[in-house]
Amino acid sequence: MDIGIKAIGTNPIKTQKKGVGEVNCMISMDNIIITPGMMLYSDDNGIGIANTELDLSRLL
Repeated sequence: MDIGIKAIGTNPIKTQKKGVGEVNCMISMDNIIITPGMMLYSDDNGIGIANTELDLSRLL
């Protein structure tokens, strides 16, 4: 079954630049902990997370 999805408020809203933020910190999303140095790989099918850089040359 084809289902159409419409989004409300798709125009970006300008933010206030307060100069706050963090770099090189740990984040957690859906019980997955991502730390600095981890590599994230994604495509149309999903996302993969690795502790080190993967050799993807054979996929090209």
